Amino acid sequence: MNAIFPDRFRSSLLLLSCSLLAAPVDAMQFELGEIEGQFDSALALGVGVSTANPDKLQVAAANGNDGRRNYRSGDVFSTIFKGTHDLELKLDNLGVFVRGTYWYDTAQRDHSQRFKDIDDNNRKTSAKTAGFQLLDAFAYYLYDINGEPGSARLGKQVVNWGESIFIQGGLNVVNPFNQAALRRPGSEVKDALVPVNLLYVTQNINEALSFDAFYQLDWEQTQLDNCGTFFSANDFIPEGCESLDVGGRQVNLSTANRALAPFGVVMNEEGVRIPRAGDQDARNSGQWGLSIRWYVAPLDAEFGVYAANYHSRSPYLGTVSSPYYSNTGFAPQLCSNLGVPSAGCGAFLASSSGQTLAGALRMGTSQYLAQYPEDIRLYGATFSTTLRTGTALQGELSYRPNMPVQLNGTDVLQSLLNANGRSPLSEPGQRPTTDSTLFNGYRRKEVTQAQVSAMHSFGQVMGANQVLLVGEVGATYVGGLEGNNGPRYGRSGAYNNGELIDNSVCLSISNSPEYCNDEGFVTPFSWGYRMRATWSYSGVMQGLDLRPNLSWSHDVKGYSPGDGSAFNEGSRSVSLGLDATFMSKYSMSLSYTDYIDGTYGTRGDRDFVSIGVGATF
Repeated sequence: MNAIFPDRFRSSLLLLSCSLLAAPVDAMQFELGEIEGQFDSALALGVGVSTANPDKLQVAAANGNDGRRNYRSGDVFSTIFKGTHDLELKLDNLGVFVRGTYWYDTAQRDHSQRFKDIDDNNRKTSAKTAGFQLLDAFAYYLYDINGEPGSARLGKQVVNWGESIFIQGGLNVVNPFNQAALRRPGSEVKDALVPVNLLYVTQNINEALSFDAFYQLDWEQTQLDNCGTFFSANDFIPEGCESLDVGGRQVNLSTANRALAPFGVVMNEEGVRIPRAGDQDARNSGQWGLSIRWYVAPLDAEFGVYAANYHSRSPYLGTVSSPYYSNTGFAPQLCSNLGVPSAGCGAFLASSSGQTLAGALRMGTSQYLAQYPEDIRLYGATFSTTLRTGTALQGELSYRPNMPVQLNGTDVLQSLLNANGRSPLSEPGQRPTTDSTLFNGYRRKEVTQAQVSAMHSFGQVMGANQVLLVGEVGATYVGGLEGNNGPRYGRSGAYNNGELIDNSVCLSISNSPEYCNDEGFVTPFSWGYRMRATWSYSGVMQGLDLRPNLSWSHDVKGYSPGDGSAFNEGSRSVSLGLDATFMSKYSMSLSYTDYIDGTYGTRGDRDFVSIGVGATF
């Protein structure tokens, strides 16, 4: 626990107490002539506290360690005040809905951090320490055709697809995730998705058959955590976080800078800095979806089929090769910078030091970028029913014939060296072939995911009025993985190069030689499950309801692809929480989350406690 923790924690508790004392009023309903209106507000304050010290291995990962170096056990990583307001206006069958939010995180904005302060410059709005953001803003029209109801909505909105409850990677792809907002203390489920501009239509055909369709007008990307914040995964992909240092330092830093600085190469204690090129954003057009659902009365079940075309919301690491990738015209200047005579230049470049400097030159004059692949095709099917026991059962199957799968990031960077033996992507036929060439950091694969969830309510258990148990199990299959020294996919850069074709290189430069192996990469099959139990105690005191809860997550086998992939073998988490509501207006939550990493996980040192209070009116 650091010296500033007690004062900051006490001030946070004082703010929490003051927010509880602020008496809310009822939701404001009003009329403007024939227009009916309602204005709803929610105020919340949350505090997040780290309960684990940084993993030394993860701290050693130069491009993903700012958040770890900033916080130790007992540090407050967030003290945030947030307000959200909804306005709805209705006139007959027409309506408008607008929702906006604002926030201020004093722990991130007003306090210095242990390693690097949190910076808002050039960051996405939702990732900033304070700001205002318009969320939903759409108009809607309710109608009927031959007595069958329908609706149309136009504007910024959220559309939920599929039947998944916990496991990502299925059908619910219409809206990007807002990681930055969801991970703030006191956040709600509705904070998880970014509203996007689209046209959305739903229509009943008859009592059993209905459809819905959307056409997206703008492309939006996933909102990542700001670099240096507690949950940040890396320090170079989020917008404004543009520092990618690779390769370590195998030569004297002064010598390296003397040789490379005239070429514009930056080298520091953490390695060679690769500058960022302009990101490859997706286009706005070409994103659509259609689903058809029908109810089968004899089975008391609803079935659905889905089809969509969309662009990736998550970034992929790509590169642009150096102008000296195959061109050795740099040799005379490099030797001259070091005072090496022309006659000895060839021998120097063939030496170990010369090869290292040439590799650093190629790295430092290359570029990296975030790529957002387009035109991902998605097909799926769902079902939902209620069993005779009263258990709600639902599931979905999703299939993507051309899903982009991220190549191992370290292998992608190794390919910039134009040297054999460094990784599967360094071999002829895999690596870039020309100077200043874009290298896509992904390959398209067939990806299929299936998941089934069940929900059952038990009455009068452990003194509770009700116990709700929810569970979900899922599995992912990736077709077409090369294997046998072919390209590798996934695995965090924190685990170094992995086994190289010439593995002596990995063993010589790795911070953790035990990870110079061929494990932890995307596998053809992976699976896991999630569970959550909630006990409801109503009327504990007059107007007071309590809901203790317990959540468990386990990735049993294999490694699936994707940002924050669904399954990472051996990774588990447990969360204990207590939610309280008073007079259906005030709320308070307390939770503790413990991450238990698998061999190649990156969350094992991100355990935390979250406290939140709120009021709705």
